[in-house]
Amino acid sequence: MHTSRDLMEGFSRALTDSPDGVCLIGPNRTRHTWRELADDVCAWQKWLGIDANFGRTFAARLDLSFSSVALMVAAVTRPVRVAWLPLELPAAREQEVINSLGEDTLLVDKSSLPLALKASAVTVGPELTWDDNAKFVYFTSGSEGAPKAVQVGMHAIRNRIEWMWDDYAFRPSDRIVIQKPLSFVASYWEVLGTLLAGITGILLTSAERSRPDRFFDRLAAEKATHLFATPPAILGLCEIAADQNTHLPSLRMVCSSADNLAGDVVRKFFTTAPSARLLNLYGATETSANTTVFEIPRHGAIPDRVPVGVPIRGTRIIVRDAHGDEVASGQEGRVCVQGTPVADGYLANGRLTPGDDAFFTRPNGVREVRTGDLGFVQGGILTLTGRLDNAVNVSGYKIHLEEIEAAARRLADSGDQCGAVHHSNTEEEYLALVIPDTWVHSVTVARLRETLPSYMVPHRIVPTPNVPRVRTGKVDRRGCLTLVKEAARVANEAPTTQDQLHERVCALWDTALGDSPRESGDDFFTAGGDSLRAVRLVTSIRREFGVRMPLRGFYADPTISFIVGLITSVEEDYVED
Repeated sequence: MHTSRDLMEGFSRALTDSPDGVCLIGPNRTRHTWRELADDVCAWQKWLGIDANFGRTFAARLDLSFSSVALMVAAVTRPVRVAWLPLELPAAREQEVINSLGEDTLLVDKSSLPLALKASAVTVGPELTWDDNAKFVYFTSGSEGAPKAVQVGMHAIRNRIEWMWDDYAFRPSDRIVIQKPLSFVASYWEVLGTLLAGITGILLTSAERSRPDRFFDRLAAEKATHLFATPPAILGLCEIAADQNTHLPSLRMVCSSADNLAGDVVRKFFTTAPSARLLNLYGATETSANTTVFEIPRHGAIPDRVPVGVPIRGTRIIVRDAHGDEVASGQEGRVCVQGTPVADGYLANGRLTPGDDAFFTRPNGVREVRTGDLGFVQGGILTLTGRLDNAVNVSGYKIHLEEIEAAARRLADSGDQCGAVHHSNTEEEYLALVIPDTWVHSVTVARLRETLPSYMVPHRIVPTPNVPRVRTGKVDRRGCLTLVKEAARVANEAPTTQDQLHERVCALWDTALGDSPRESGDDFFTAGGDSLRAVRLVTSIRREFGVRMPLRGFYADPTISFIVGLITSVEEDYVED
């Protein structure tokens, strides 16, 4: 039987033994000490504990920073509930999210740091005691057309941290990348798993997270040893390494999660990080981020679909058929999770919802999460094969397509059907929406941006007289995807003039980024681009025009005018030759 430890011991030891040692390396190589972190933790503790805040839920709208990291540490030492809000939500959606937390919710933003407490001399250190009554709340996409609040207990977080510490122990010299937005459930491992162990973290900015070139440069400059990233982010690093014929020798552990890890990405990774172990993890917000692990061997065949592995400590994986019965080894079914990682449940108006379909108690009293994933277990190893529902992964976010459709129906003020689809292959990925042609003036990308987070806004809207349906009357998503592909084909017809060349590049840009208004000088990344979309745009340009666009060149000038100029110069060189 595993005995839980004092999770604050590493932090306390670092504060005692080396108070002026570096705990976090921020942007521009700024250094923060354990003493400074303890001061901020103490300030947050005092603020969380004042009488006026007693019993409240704290909705934290904070980007990753030294101060917000201190709040996360402070929050696990007090019996409080902190909800980590996704950033840059449209106002209406943010209010919808906050409403799920209940009336007695206090918004925490940059102005909330108790400056008076921080400015005062801290004569005693913070009370570094883990509180099992603390709660974290994260938000996930819902199949009913609205986001859901998931309450995660400290027992689940403790299990995740202790498992990783024991099975993949840190070295004192390690440097861990902390880059997940705090609204991602995996962020607590990066923050707490690092700092509570007394290990130095490397704090990345949002700009560094979204730009593979800056991401790569920061990892190389700081000699990062550990990274937790999505497959698209890993691919972006690999593309940069290949583009400049270099690698990341300091990395010794990389964890991939939140999306399918393809064998081709694995092969590129092993070249980019010659000394690193690669773990493929599986989980969900409802199961505290990670529940299974598969270490990919460097030698031997790498399957196109990489398994997600064996259960972590305190976890049981069961595959069930449509009747809820456990299937035999090797048979496909619905993936279900039991054990310590299971979250407390969903919140509605600040209270756990009773009898929710996803969280239930079996006759033997064991709580279980029934995921929307399909898979099979063979030899104790779980392999995912697909989804039961219409959820998709985009840039590390799980999205239920029904949420996009619900937003469109609200804008159209109509009960008619529309069809959201997700197209993804090795060369391109995008969300699209097929709508009745009577909606064209009310349902636009611009208006959807007012109600949906940026990663959920469709890149292309295709109107049609009749939205495809199956015989039962439901939306025919395959038929909708066919309409979307045909619209894309028409938009990408070969250019015959300079103006048509420009329009064709714009069409590829829109496919990668979205049909938002754009100018030739717009910056791809400030307009919402990320590493995955950038790599796929570069691939699309190479496929359509036979032009290899250097990644470094594009990241230095990520504009339509740069792409058009590059294609034109290559064509002119070809004619001159």
